[in-house]
Amino acid sequence: MKKIAVFASGGGTDFHCIFRYVKNKMQDNLPSCIIIFTDGFGSCPETAPINIPVLWLVSSKEKLPFGRVARYSSET
Repeated sequence: MKKIAVFASGGGTDFHCIFRYVKNKMQDNLPSCIIIFTDGFGSCPETAPINIPVLWLVSSKEKLPFGRVARYSSET
């Protein structure tokens, strides 16, 4: 299988900015869902700040406080 992309992880992502942006800048054209590729390490709101489904695509065993989680392997 040909590798399409390589993802690096390091943690420390602030997920609050994603939800702030959608809430403040996209009110006239809200997305039907939000999909986030992450290693899961970072600061995140405790509950969903907006009423839009969230799918976390996570390369670690970290737990996320809301939304649905799908795990993937970042190994080759």
